[in-house]
Amino acid sequence: MTRRRKPKSKRKSMHCVKTSLPRAAALVLLLSLLVLNGCAKSPWTSVLEGEQRSGVEAAFANFIDSQNLCTPSWDAEVAITWTSAVRNYSFSAYCRMLEPSYLRVIVSNPLGQPLKIIGINSTTYQAIDTVQRSTVTGSLRSWAVRHDLPLNLVHGSWLDWLGGRSSAGAEQIGKIRLDSDERGAWFSIHIADTEAVEEYILFDREKGKIVERILIDEHGKVFATLEYLEWQEVDGCLYPVTLVIGELPLGGRAELRFSDIRQSSFEPADFNIYIPQGFSRTWLP
Repeated sequence: MTRRRKPKSKRKSMHCVKTSLPRAAALVLLLSLLVLNGCAKSPWTSVLEGEQRSGVEAAFANFIDSQNLCTPSWDAEVAITWTSAVRNYSFSAYCRMLEPSYLRVIVSNPLGQPLKIIGINSTTYQAIDTVQRSTVTGSLRSWAVRHDLPLNLVHGSWLDWLGGRSSAGAEQIGKIRLDSDERGAWFSIHIADTEAVEEYILFDREKGKIVERILIDEHGKVFATLEYLEWQEVDGCLYPVTLVIGELPLGGRAELRFSDIRQSSFEPADFNIYIPQGFSRTWLP
């Protein structure tokens, strides 16, 4: 009995179909991503002018005035959850804040012993690691450059960001646009005496609070978004309870949940960090 050989041409055609399927799928996926990216929804719509703009701008000014009646410093416990494409972790800490840019964070173990202490003001960064018995002290700008962070992060008002506030002057306000989801109006906030935008603020006129802000780096690109999801009133002043920070490098996202919020009367000296003897020191220029 004679066996018939299968034609080689069919085997080649089967081989071609097998290898072409992944390429076709990849092409479809790529086109789909391009279409989705091209259809990304803008957070705002039309520009407000005339009486509409004047009304919203006046409400925003009243909001800033109401902030100024609150104490410039407060402290709280905070639980921080970080997720990214590289690493996920969470920890709890105590933090104290003083306008315009004083911040101190203490991370402790379950027994209340400090593990890491970080102190920041408008120009200086300090950190103590009690486990490694090491310290880092120096320029906040150098710290930002070393960690590849936008320089606008150095010059920005950390307390505005963490406290859901704004210290922008009327002369810094540029265009005001309606929110695409009808949550309020977006304010373009310019760096003082320049045309460069440093952030966009979504202000809810009806509730008298900031809903979201988009932070812009020195190259005009978004380096972070902040969403204020929950608020608490303390002695007549509003403080964010849940703050979500997104658009961070490597798909990073941080959620901060504040508790035991207290108005306080800190002074700049309360944010100094004293280095224990015997700890190694690293200086940033």
